[in-house]
Amino acid sequence: MLRVIRSTVQGLDIDVELEDDFADAAQAGKLLRETCSEDKYGQKGLSIEVRAYTDPEGQHRFAVLWTDDSEVDWRDADSYPEARTAYEEMVRETEQGAGIEVDENGNEKPLFTATDVPGVDGYEDGAEEAGDAEAFMLVAEWATVEAEEAQRTATEKAQARQIAYAVAVDEFGRGGNAVLARRVGKSEPTVKDIADRGRAILKDRSEN
Repeated sequence: MLRVIRSTVQGLDIDVELEDDFADAAQAGKLLRETCSEDKYGQKGLSIEVRAYTDPEGQHRFAVLWTDDSEVDWRDADSYPEARTAYEEMVRETEQGAGIEVDENGNEKPLFTATDVPGVDGYEDGAEEAGDAEAFMLVAEWATVEAEEAQRTATEKAQARQIAYAVAVDEFGRGGNAVLARRVGKSEPTVKDIADRGRAILKDRSEN
């Protein structure tokens, strides 16, 4: 579900006090897809973008930024397919809702100077492929980092348990393995094995 992070046309789905932080982070994100209008001087007017970014809460997300002069409607999603669908729908709806403009020769002018959305005037075949590929590569990179972090956390938690077992058994004294086994619902040999690994960790740390 898309989340509104900055808008002049609807309410926000985030804490209002964090709006600037979210907006700055989204705007600084990696540009993946873009549709825009430019004037004769090359200055952008209406633009619709998809950017990959990390929000102020540390979550990797994809922002869809609709900007036109003083109006903005910026939203984000936690998945690229959802953001891509919203982006392409925004582009098509914006084109359909725009009035017809003509040049000095009376020829109809397309709304957008450049677009990578199929079916929109000005689209070139395959224009979206690089952005889509980059987005899915980023998702894979993020998932790899998160998996490695989860593995590190799991290892740290496992070692913390091993040390806790060792300390508890040793502090309790004789029969400590059996007492702890009853308390934690594990077999006595299992508790002893975990505690032995904890003692090895503590010994290694003291030696280093």
